[in-house]
Amino acid sequence: MRPERFEGIREEGLSAEDSAAFPRVLSWLADAFWDAPTPQLVTAFPVEGLRVLSLRLRSADRVQAAMEELRRAGDDELKEARVEYTALFCSTDEAAPFPYESVYRTHERLLMRPSRDDVVARYEAVGFSPLQGSGHEPEDHLSIQLRFLAALVASESDEALGREGVLDIGPDEARRTRRGFAVEHMRCWVGRFADEVEVRARLPLYPALAALVVEVTDLMAQ
Repeated sequence: MRPERFEGIREEGLSAEDSAAFPRVLSWLADAFWDAPTPQLVTAFPVEGLRVLSLRLRSADRVQAAMEELRRAGDDELKEARVEYTALFCSTDEAAPFPYESVYRTHERLLMRPSRDDVVARYEAVGFSPLQGSGHEPEDHLSIQLRFLAALVASESDEALGREGVLDIGPDEARRTRRGFAVEHMRCWVGRFADEVEVRARLPLYPALAALVVEVTDLMAQ
């Protein structure tokens, strides 16, 4: 089930706590969907960042519980989560929940479609250079889109200008780009992606993370 709407980001922008918490949570989510889980991913779980945002994110408790279970788990349970990641996102099944926007923007579920080209143009317009890994993943991969939102949020305050790791754009442009990208790209597919993950997953981890992506996307669109 997709989450209901709730109060989002204030019109005047992000609070100082938000400005710190959102990029951490978005970047960690990007890592979580980029590759199968590792002990390093579990250790890096942004507990404090999620706590700051917990009143806005109804799936926060669900994610916290899944990650706490994984943190306590032994090697066998982590291996099981790694197998689940592969079964969900690296499957040969054409109906699997592949984490690419193009798959959900075409009836044929194909990669490298026009929506991906527009994503690339959005990145280039603000100087965002995605890290695509050794396999050169398409730029509309969920993880890359989450990193883009993280970079935009990190660029939304006047104090961010010139800092390492933020985009060389002003806060107003960063805010407009963040909202536009969330509405015109991520909102168009992450809900269906999350629904498919919910149906196909056996473990609680990835349905919880996918639900968090939907909620964060709704917040980023406001």
